[in-house]
Amino acid sequence: MEAITGKVQERLDEGFKKTNQTFISVMERLATIDEAQKKIDGLTTNMVSLQELLGDKRSRGAFGELQLEGLIKNILPPDSYSFQHTFSKGVRADCVLFLPDPTGTVAVDSKFPMENYQKMFDVKLTDIDKAKAQKQFKLDVKKHINDIASKYIITDETSDGAVMFLPAEAVFAEIHAYHPELIQEAMAKKVWLVSPTTLMAVLNTARAVLKGC
Repeated sequence: MEAITGKVQERLDEGFKKTNQTFISVMERLATIDEAQKKIDGLTTNMVSLQELLGDKRSRGAFGELQLEGLIKNILPPDSYSFQHTFSKGVRADCVLFLPDPTGTVAVDSKFPMENYQKMFDVKLTDIDKAKAQKQFKLDVKKHINDIASKYIITDETSDGAVMFLPAEAVFAEIHAYHPELIQEAMAKKVWLVSPTTLMAVLNTARAVLKGC
């Protein structure tokens, strides 16, 4: 009986030890999952904050300007650009690039109208509302092209073209893929549409030209 009791106690001790180890392991995994959940919650909060940022017109303008500023400062020498530059007729551009002739001074606008673009893909809206948003988006972009051309292309002061900075690659792709009439309008008005990626290519080319001068 003593031998049997000893064996039973030994088995119980082993079982308790294994159960305790399993419990500790489960708690560690739960802690890891909890930490991961906190990161996911944080990411969700950041995404909501970004959506709120892009939903506000003034904040969205500042977001585009910050993107533009970061790209230009990282690529071009300080004496080859100016932010919030005011021209002789009183209009102020988000940025101007001082490039060698024959290009000269080029204005860059970063205040792209995003409201109706966002509505085009809003799952809460009906197909009719999305279609209305798409129609208005095209009108917004066309107006923006004409505004840039009239304000930032100045005889004997700037280049014969100006730049429209699109703050997202998706917007650039949308216009080129589905709205060729807007591309034609921009070309006719000598307004160059660029995304962050294409602007980087333009700026790197400009830097190479500036180094060769």
